[in-house]
Amino acid sequence: MTSYRNTEFLGQQIDSLREQDWRNVDLWISRDCDRGGPKRIIEDGARRWRRARSGNECYSVIAGPRRGASANFLSMVHNHRIQAHYYAYCDHDDIWHKNKLSRAVSMLEKIPQSIPALYMSRVRFIGAKGKRMGISGYCFFPPGFRNALRENIANGCTMVFNRAARDIMQESGVHKISWHDWWTYLLISAAGGKVIYDSRPYIDYRLHGDNLTGLSTALESYRSRFSRDAKEWRKWLEEKLSQYIPSLKERLKTKKEEKTIDETYKDDGIYHHDLYFRTLRNVKFLVAKRNLPVMDQYERFMRCQDRYDRAKALLRSGVYHQKPQDSIELLLLTLEWIDEKKP
Repeated sequence: MTSYRNTEFLGQQIDSLREQDWRNVDLWISRDCDRGGPKRIIEDGARRWRRARSGNECYSVIAGPRRGASANFLSMVHNHRIQAHYYAYCDHDDIWHKNKLSRAVSMLEKIPQSIPALYMSRVRFIGAKGKRMGISGYCFFPPGFRNALRENIANGCTMVFNRAARDIMQESGVHKISWHDWWTYLLISAAGGKVIYDSRPYIDYRLHGDNLTGLSTALESYRSRFSRDAKEWRKWLEEKLSQYIPSLKERLKTKKEEKTIDETYKDDGIYHHDLYFRTLRNVKFLVAKRNLPVMDQYERFMRCQDRYDRAKALLRSGVYHQKPQDSIELLLLTLEWIDEKKP
């Protein structure tokens, strides 16, 4: 668990961890502030933890690196004092269902211990006062490396991974990564690990004013964009294609305008993914052999300046989004048949 200065919901989260039906749990809390903050609540939680849990389950508090939440999580991944069969990320303001860990472990146990494995699930959104606000989106396609290159599909607080996966992350070294959960998904899937997606939520993900990802606003956008029925989906596709058809003849007559790599990144959104890909390329020795051709084609997709060559590389790479409309939109953007919507 990582903590900073927000203490409003920390006690409830610690209580939900204490009540887990999986009986062998070590709780490590990395505090990312030097004074004040959650110290009193953490100390009170320690007393209740020791009364409720068995004597061989540790409750440890360590100092964080003070470089943000993701750096804090990854610092614990690389902390050799922390040893277990399975590891789970934990935010400071959620509520875990009683069987959250036992559910994850029951699925991870089916995979040989020598194979890196990552479990993730949906979340149930709740408000600051605990009111239920819906469930995160459903994944229509299996998780995997080709998907991880394009997007993260689960909150880090749902992730549980085995020791082999943790070994891979330690071997990759320490990197400056914006989101630890996306990096975890990308690296483990790239290394040929098994990724398990659970369509049922086992955690209440709290939306509030200090929420790091600002999901309270994003949730409405998420629903409005991805909750289309079949009729709305057809309308969306027709609108996208209508941007291209009237200008097709003119485009064929017009000489293609050369663009720099940086401009191309900004036009189609690749710039946002470049940090993760470059970091992965630096640890290419960890990438499974079967995933190397995917990496090569995806890099060609990002580096090519000719839009048709880029489109070919995109299709050959096989990368995909969980929402079909996003995959189609990426292809249309690559071919420059539609303009990217500005936020």
